[in-house]
Amino acid sequence: EVAGRLGADWSHNPGIELFRVNNKIISNCTKCNLSWTSNFKQPNYSDYHYDETYSLSNDLFENLFERLYQISEKYRSEGNVFEIGCSVGNLLKVFRRHGWKVAGIEPSKKAVQIANSQKLNTILGKFEEISLKTNSYDLVILSQTFEHMDNPLNTLTKVRKILKRDGLILIGVPNFGSLSAKILGKHWYYILPDEHKWHFTPKSLYKLLSKAGYSPLEYQAVSGILDYGYPLKELYLSLKGLKKRFVLEALTMIPSLIVSKLNIGTGLVVVARRD
Repeated sequence: EVAGRLGADWSHNPGIELFRVNNKIISNCTKCNLSWTSNFKQPNYSDYHYDETYSLSNDLFENLFERLYQISEKYRSEGNVFEIGCSVGNLLKVFRRHGWKVAGIEPSKKAVQIANSQKLNTILGKFEEISLKTNSYDLVILSQTFEHMDNPLNTLTKVRKILKRDGLILIGVPNFGSLSAKILGKHWYYILPDEHKWHFTPKSLYKLLSKAGYSPLEYQAVSGILDYGYPLKELYLSLKGLKKRFVLEALTMIPSLIVSKLNIGTGLVVVARRD
């Protein structure tokens, strides 16, 4: 399996080509279901182009991250949380508001400055390159980050070391196993082959987590308005601000409810416990 070779020079394994997007090959391992972008080159995240978006749309992103808090709260309601790729700190603010002690790491210098101006205890750097105290955190979060990492198995192994005994990991990624991904194929918006090295399904993510020493607890795959902690609040704010997304959210509400109920939506969130 490709997943079993992540610690070695596995990247030359061609896998099975699914399709090509922008001259990038999207390949798949039929045994573990893991998919990846071949001939991938990591972008420069020291000045990330989404930093301004996260800052200007604070209410939107905090509502999105409120849902992640609601999921994690089912298993742990307080403690120390560490976010990998925390950007300007929208998610950390949500957890701090609910009583958690927060910290994070982010490679974008501008984002770190914004986060630390809000006292969010953010480190400048890459998670793969820093040393952190072992057995320190009750929860580690990778939200829209894991699909960018060089080596997901190594990342999970390192996260396991900084988690406390029975600590939790929460991962949020685009769902390559979603109904929309299957229908749209290479035209699926969330492939983003110039940014996303990995394309996860619930099956492939569960296998990786199990291999790295975790027990998966649950996954949720929702779409549209169900991706928010408070869906009605999002509808109200988007309508009040005359945002274009309100029309899209209103038109897709019924389909979003259906695919979310079937657990085949575009936003995949997985929670696992350190063994």
